[in-house]
Order: sequence, then structure tokens, then C-alpha cells
Amino acid sequence: MNLRRTVGFLLFATLFAGSALFAEDDIYWGSNYAKGNTVFGAAAAYESSRTFSSDKAIGLYPSAELLLWKPVIAGYAPFDFGLMAEGRFGLPLDGQSLQAGVGAGGTVHFGFKGFDFPYSEYLDRFELYARFGFSFDLVKGADDDFFGTVATSGANYFLDDRLMVGLSYTGWGSGETGYDGVSLQLQYRLGKNLHVVGMNGTWEAYQETVNALKAMGPVSQFYAFYAYAVYSGGYYWAPESYDEGEGTVWRYSEKGEDPFYLERILLERTADGGEWWSLRYFNDEGDEYPFEFLISAGQELEMLYYLDENGQIGSYRFDDDRRQIELEDMEKITYEELESMSDGRETVTVPAGTFEDCLYIVSEDDEASYKWWFSDDRGVAGALVKFVDETDDIITAELEELISGRKGAFKLK
Repeated sequence: MNLRRTVGFLLFATLFAGSALFAEDDIYWGSNYAKGNTVFGAAAAYESSRTFSSDKAIGLYPSAELLLWKPVIAGYAPFDFGLMAEGRFGLPLDGQSLQAGVGAGGTVHFGFKGFDFPYSEYLDRFELYARFGFSFDLVKGADDDFFGTVATSGANYFLDDRLMVGLSYTGWGSGETGYDGVSLQLQYRLGKNLHVVGMNGTWEAYQETVNALKAMGPVSQFYAFYAYAVYSGGYYWAPESYDEGEGTVWRYSEKGEDPFYLERILLERTADGGEWWSLRYFNDEGDEYPFEFLISAGQELEMLYYLDENGQIGSYRFDDDRRQIELEDMEKITYEELESMSDGRETVTVPAGTFEDCLYIVSEDDEASYKWWFSDDRGVAGALVKFVDETDDIITAELEELISGRKGAFKLK
């Protein structure tokens, strides 16, 4: 339903002039009118003559209007069209004789009922309108130009469902001998009410879409860093070897490129076996991208928090198609299985220290060449201390630092 409302809103903006108009039961954005309503009104205007600006008059305008057409496009119906008849009694303020005439023409209204845009609740009772037609003066005073036009444009505010007050600009009569002025009016609507459900759902769907688009950049960054951090080494991802609050910092380097670092910390385990992790990318130039994510007991991504380009905290919930990252040759295996794959043991020195008798594993084929060093020191979270990818350019990942005491240290969630 949310998607339908959003698409309908876009169609309304682009297809209003088309003829394929249809009615629906639910009106998301409408007006205070329904088809077939009649509106009776009276207005008083302070007017000036177009020929002699010193000639002033009070124009009294009784009116009646019938609303004949209310186009509905995909649930959006803010426009109303009708026919009107009105009269004018001109009371000159400068000694001229009384003026009287009648007019008829078409009307258009534009309402905001159900618009529900944030902080615009007052718009429900507000409308813009315009009238245009032809006038005939029964009593015209000194001149004899009896035929002309009548035009009004303005705004109304509904005091309740039927009674409204408004302000408008009026024009009556021929181009040279007519009168223009500002009027105050009071009008009353008769007929059924239009049921409008409102656009709250539409704006929520729109905001969800905007949030998803804004999240595309940070989420794409997260996927890249997540792949590095979680699957460094290709063979071994061992979250069970981390205690809550433990983490590691890794240094990644490639020949000819500046190094960068990835910090990953197990913040908290959930009652259903899920895990909250922090993942932070940073480099020596001061760039930093922090993330916090929830991964299920089945190692599926559930929820992500991040900082956007404005430094604001954003969130993203992974759908079923994006919960897992499938990378070739990446699988979770036990430390005991690693021992059976070992090509021997070596002592390795990395920034985090020297680790003796590490399992040394080499994997080579026609397409790729990898090397791993795993420590059997159970105090090393994740066990991996060094990884080298020699497939194309040589990429080296080394354990930079071991972290502890960060349980529950959320900064984004």
C-alpha cells in the first residue's frame, strides 16, 4: 500500500492534464468538497475604478456555486471544478449612482485536506480558489459599457466542515470601466462530506525511500569493510573465540598504497544468539568510518548503524537478499580443522607482538595464492595474526592490536 501511495503521488504531479481519470474508495489527499456540493456566499469588497482611481465603491457580491467535477488520480483529489452565478451591488463612495449586475462562469478549488505533511496540520482547513466568467451590468451609472468579465482569486479557511471565511482579489466589468478591489467573504457549503484518509502513510513510505537512498553509500562502504574484516584470510572466521568486549585492530597494506586499519569489537551477545559488533575503518590521514551491526546466530546481517556524510547517525535494516555476503572460498571452520591443513609452524612478528609456533597454511592454484598464520594462543581473539594475498598485487594484513574491556561500548546504536 505504501508503494502504491508513493507512485500515485508521482502520477498525480505528471498526469493531471490527462483524461484517464478514475475514482477510488480511499482519498489520500483531497479537499473540503465532494462532487455535487453547493456553496452559497456573500462578499464585501473595497474597490477602485480602473479608469478613475479616485472613484471608490463598496461592492457586495452574493453568490451560488455548484461543484460538478472532482478528478481523482490514484487516490489524490485536491482539485474541484464547478459553475457559479453571482451578483454585484456597487455602492459608490463618491456620489455616483448605485450599480448592479449579474455574472456567471467557472470555478476551480485546490485543497490540502489530508496532505499531512510534517508540521502542516493547519492546512487541512485551507484552500486556494479562483473564479472566472462574464458579467452583465443591469445598472451601470453614467457609462454604457454593460458587458465585461468577472474574476476572483483568493483563499478560504474552513471554520468547521461547512462554514468558511476568506480573502480575495476581485475584478468586475469591462477592461476600462470595471472595478477592482480586495474582498472579505463568508461562505457556506451544503452536501455530503468527502472522506479523506490522509497521506501519513505516503510520507512515511517516501521517508523510507529517502532513507534507503541515503543509506546506499554507507551500506556499500560497510560491505567492503565487512568483507575485509570478517573474511580476512579466507578460511577462518571465529566469532566464538571472542569474549564480549574483546576486539582486534588490523593493518592492511598494499605495495604503493597507503595502509588502512580495521577495528572490530564484539560489543554484546543477545539472548537469541545474535551478536552486536562494532567495525571501524580509519587511516593515517584521519579518515574514519564507524559502524555497529547486529549479526544473527546464523551469521546473517540484521541491522546496521552508521554515520552519514553530515555526521548524523543513520540506520539500515538488511532485507532477505542482502543479509549474507557470499564470497568464493570463504567458509567458517574450526581451529582443529586448520591444524589438519597446516604446512608447518612458524614464529611471526606483527605490530601486536611476536607469536610463536603459529600454524602456517599455504593455498595455491592457477588463479590465487594465499598464506595464513594462526596462533594457538587462546588469548588471541580470532586466532589469525597475519594474512598475505599474493594473487595479483601483494596485500598484507597484520594484527595491529588486541582490545579488551569494551563490552556494551555502543556509540551509534
